[in-house]
Amino acid sequence: MKYRPEIDGLRTIAVVPVVLFHAGWELFSGGFVGVDVFFVISGYLITSILLSELEQDKFSILRFYERRARRILPALMLVVLCCLPFAWLWLFPADMKDFGESVVAVATFSSNILFWWESGYFETAGELKPLLHTWSLAVEEQFYIFFPPILFLLWKLGRNTMIGVCVLALMVSLGLSHWAAYHKPDANFFLLPTRAWELLIGSLCAFWLQKREVSEGAILNQLVSLAGLGAIMASVFLFDEKTPFPSLYALLPTVGTAMVILTAGKGTLTKSLLSLPPMVGIGLISYSAYLWHQPIFAFARHRLLEPPTLPLMLVLGVVSFLLAFLSWKYVEAPFRKRRKDQAAKTAGYTRPLGTAAVSLVACLAVGFVLTLNQGQIQRIPGKALVALEAKEDRSSFYRCTVTDINVKIDQSCFLGALEKENIDFVVFGDSQALAVSDGVADAAIRRGKKGVLLAAHACPTITIPRTALSDIQRRCEDLHSWLPSLLRDTQPDTIILAGYWGSESRIFDQADSSESTGRDGSVSGFQVSGWADMPQAVDRFLQGIRAVSDAEIYVVGPAPTFREQPVPEYLAKRILYGGPDDLVSDNDVSGESNPLLSYLRVQTDVQYIDLSEAFCSAEECFAAKEGLPYLFDRDHLTRSSALMISKMLGPAIE
Repeated sequence: MKYRPEIDGLRTIAVVPVVLFHAGWELFSGGFVGVDVFFVISGYLITSILLSELEQDKFSILRFYERRARRILPALMLVVLCCLPFAWLWLFPADMKDFGESVVAVATFSSNILFWWESGYFETAGELKPLLHTWSLAVEEQFYIFFPPILFLLWKLGRNTMIGVCVLALMVSLGLSHWAAYHKPDANFFLLPTRAWELLIGSLCAFWLQKREVSEGAILNQLVSLAGLGAIMASVFLFDEKTPFPSLYALLPTVGTAMVILTAGKGTLTKSLLSLPPMVGIGLISYSAYLWHQPIFAFARHRLLEPPTLPLMLVLGVVSFLLAFLSWKYVEAPFRKRRKDQAAKTAGYTRPLGTAAVSLVACLAVGFVLTLNQGQIQRIPGKALVALEAKEDRSSFYRCTVTDINVKIDQSCFLGALEKENIDFVVFGDSQALAVSDGVADAAIRRGKKGVLLAAHACPTITIPRTALSDIQRRCEDLHSWLPSLLRDTQPDTIILAGYWGSESRIFDQADSSESTGRDGSVSGFQVSGWADMPQAVDRFLQGIRAVSDAEIYVVGPAPTFREQPVPEYLAKRILYGGPDDLVSDNDVSGESNPLLSYLRVQTDVQYIDLSEAFCSAEECFAAKEGLPYLFDRDHLTRSSALMISKMLGPAIE
């Protein structure tokens, strides 16, 4: 196959946006499409080589996999090996266990399946996974398990049959991808069936160019190749994590790549640009650069106490390219050159396959060792482990589910003296209500009272948004519409309102001026145009309660918050690196920054329970004290902390 320098330049167009996207540069919000460009290039190059070998009757499945092993494994194994000491030094046990699992997945080319199970690509947790990017290698290798043998079998049926099967497979995969983008987005992003069409676009380019050269300098080629390059760059700057992807949207970068491959012939501006020495040079090391950048970024995020700044990430991106050059020069290139020297020998591809198998087995063994023994827990100081344990110290009432207040309240939603028949109190709110429920339950048990918990994650206590019909918003509507029914039926003495009151702040800031009521027109809040309408919304909500119940209303003020990072991990890092074991929270001790709470506190018939008394001094509030986190994440009390405030909640239960 004739070397085309513009293809290496196209690799540069692919890898640089990926690195800048992972560095967190918002300008390159669609930089993840570089992987799609890689897929098309890979499909084109591999299919071109296979067709050439089939034409010359030189096709060998062993030779094909030997080439893949020499191309993929040396640099990959080097990067995995270099990750090990940093993982040992900087990863906490749970992260080490995850890292070990990812090493196993790398060795078995199943990373895409593992990361599909674990989390989405765009989630924050993905930024902390050093080997997250190997999902794309897994997709390619899975594709190349099936594609060469199928191509060999179809070869005898004729070229048109081969093309027809590829087109059919492409259309099925693309259709499945577009459907899954809206129904199964994580599986759609990571798995082969919804990615195969991108590689097949490259394969069809290879079929087109099998019997012809890219024509030189034609006006049409000039326009099409430039348009293709523009399509790729447009997707880099216009797409973001909210773009359903891959889907029909992914046709923009993939078809753009195909347009460049098919028309960037000699004399075109596109070929001239992509063939510039810097473009070709970066393209040559693009595979190594892709391998290096994610571990460097991920380990930096693990090691630093604060989120890394963009300038620092850009510097680390440059470091990844420097390491890429070294690994290309001293690892990639020598291994690939050796293949050419031995190409005529039968042992020239059987021996490398044996070496590849041994390296993968060794990688597999290392991954299993890291996964076992609780992530090598003995590496971590005991006090840091105590801080990390707070991650799992969560309210037992998070299992509480309410499907329909008129049909079923799950037994897990009852608090206190469960043997009683009558309901003495109701706890209503969002996940903050769930978080404090253990403290409420403890206070209720001590006083022989029984209550019911009506709460759901992400459902604001006072008002709910109606700008879209997401599942969460439907659930919130249900929650608010069930409250009057519950109060009428149970006639409790007390209703306790608990929430992350900042969520109402966002709604007041963002909502439009349209007004809506709950399904029964009573308790549910309504959308308002801004903070000026906030008192009206609060009054309407409280009046809805009073219309159906004489219960005394208590409002539980906010617990400490820590907006930077989850408290257990952050505190454990500080302890691990010799820092102080107290964390000052983000709470405003005066409470003046939250007009909603200020308004609730002055209501004459609403009792206010100020949790800051338990977690704050006169000057500051704490998210952790003496190595013990009060929060299991950024803003939810641990079960231990909820029990600590049980006495403060006692008056509401009385």
